[in-house]
Formats: sequence, C-alpha cells, structure tokens
Amino acid sequence: MAKELYFFLTKEDWLQILEGIEQTSLFKYIQAKAYSSDESNEMKEYVSLKDYNALGLNRSGNHQTESFLVLERDEILNVREVEQVDGGIRYIVDQLKNEHSVLLWPGGIHRNQYLICGHIGTIHTSEKSKKIYSMIEKSIRKQCKTKVGRYYVGNEAIKLRNEVRFITININQSEEYDLKF
Repeated sequence: MAKELYFFLTKEDWLQILEGIEQTSLFKYIQAKAYSSDESNEMKEYVSLKDYNALGLNRSGNHQTESFLVLERDEILNVREVEQVDGGIRYIVDQLKNEHSVLLWPGGIHRNQYLICGHIGTIHTSEKSKKIYSMIEKSIRKQCKTKVGRYYVGNEAIKLRNEVRFITININQSEEYDLKF
C-alpha cells in the first residue's frame, strides 16, 4: 500500500524539520532521476539535505520534479539500467529496485511568486521504508502547526500566504487549484 504526505515548506521550515530528523537517524538522499551514460558518475548524494544548495527552491514550477530517494546510509543503492532505442543506456535512480526507500519531493519557492507543494511517499511496505517514512512524516507534522485539507503548511510558509500562490500541481494550473486559506 502506497503512503503519501503533502506539504508546503520553505527552506527555513526544512532546516527545522531536518534538524529533528538528522539528530536521530542516518539517511542519505540521492537525486532521483534518469542519468545518461555521461552523468552516471555524477549522481548527487547527500548525507544531509541541508547540503543541497537548492533546498527550499523549485526550479521547474512543477510539484513532481526535483526529487530524492531516501535510504538509510548503510543501504546499498540499486540503479536500474535501461537500454535506449539509440543504443545508449540510462541509469535510473528510483524506488523500483530500492525496496527500503522513500521518495521525497521537497517543493519550494519558484520565481519568488509561487510556493510549490512537496510530498513524501513510498510504494514499498518493508520495515525500513516504513521507518524512514514515519520519521520524516512525524517531523513534518510536528513542525507544521497548520493543516489545510490534506496539506501541512510550515510555519514560515504560512507567512507567505498573502505574497505568493500556493501551487498544488504546477504554475500553469488555474487558480482554483491553488491552496486556499
């Protein structure tokens, strides 16, 4: 059974949340995407999400980009190799071969006029994936005092409610789909 939790967080909110998570657990965060053969040696892995330079930013304007596979630090990352029509190979970092993982889309500010929602989720039911999900979920719930519908809103994010649009899908969505307070 898949689990998901949706939220709106700024960099400052994330720093508070990560403080709680990273004091009690040892995770690694790997940028989840399809890497080309040229990029395969450049997979981005962080032992703290605080080290991710774009934390709190969303460069695409879409809630389903810029994601991370979250694993316990001692867990081996399994990368899928997918042959391409042109004969090349793409190296895929995702949950399919990583049963003890969670996927995290941090969301964030886009062009100083939108706050893009983020979410965590897992398709797996292993004890390790449940544990990772639970730790992140608890820290987000603890830090976010506001909940609107199914979205948790960070304390710093709530201060932006009259300054930016709260985007649930992407910046091209009709305003009727924005989070309303």
